[in-house]
Order: sequence, then C-alpha cells, then structure tokens
Amino acid sequence: MNLSQRFFTTPEVIRLSGFTNRQFQYWDKTGFIVPSYRKSDRYRHYTFGDLVLIKFLKLMKQNGYTNNQSKKPIMELKELFKKIDFPFSQLTILWKKGELYLFNGTVLLNQPASNFIILSVGEFRDKLAKILHRIQLQDLQKARHPLP
Repeated sequence: MNLSQRFFTTPEVIRLSGFTNRQFQYWDKTGFIVPSYRKSDRYRHYTFGDLVLIKFLKLMKQNGYTNNQSKKPIMELKELFKKIDFPFSQLTILWKKGELYLFNGTVLLNQPASNFIILSVGEFRDKLAKILHRIQLQDLQKARHPLP
C-alpha cells in the first residue's frame, strides 16, 4: 500500500489520530490544519502529508504544547513540505523550543533525545501501514460475522 498516494477520510483520520471530529472541524475552519482535498465541499480528504502534520501536532500536545504554541511550527512545516525534493519517507522532523529542523535521513544527537520532539516519517509510515492493515482485517472479520 503506497500511503503517499492514498487519501484518508475524516472518520479514518479520527480513528488513527485520536482527535475528535469537532477538533478537525475547528482546525479546518480556522485554517490551522486544513485537509488537502475536498469532495463536493462537504467531505474532507487528507493526504499522508496531512497525517504527518497531525502526528507532529499530537507529539507536541503530548509534550505539553497548546494549539497556540503549536501553530507556528505546524505552519512552518506546511511551507517546508512544499520544498522537500527527496522521498517523504526519508524525512526526520526535529523540534526544540522554537527551532524546527528537517533532515533527510537519520538524526544523530549529542544530547538526550528527550530534549527534542522527533518524528521519523519513515517509521510513522511503517506504523501507519500496520495499523491500517489491522483495521482492514478487523473490518473484514466484522463483515464475515455480522452482529445479530
């Protein structure tokens, strides 16, 4: 499954991210995180790049950052994504208190990784593929054995 060419629906993104539909509606309305595509002005469709932004936001929130504090790095990431000229799966994102870095490949640090928020897009892609595969299997099981 090539995740970089797949679109994700809002229910899929909610299921994968743990954020609520209300949060996605608010972010869409305010321009914070906007889906890459819309179908009939009603249905939002997210790309793998959108999911990377959402995952990075989730990491920031898990590290105590608010939406307001996360806004600048998310907006910077959106702009920097447009300039990437290598396979997205090789991207590593590193954030440390106001400083955002993008790397092509693995990052070696001379200080504890706990001082940073780090997202390896390749690792995220691999985990996402496993989760999607598991979800598909669960959905197939439900289809074969419907509830009475």
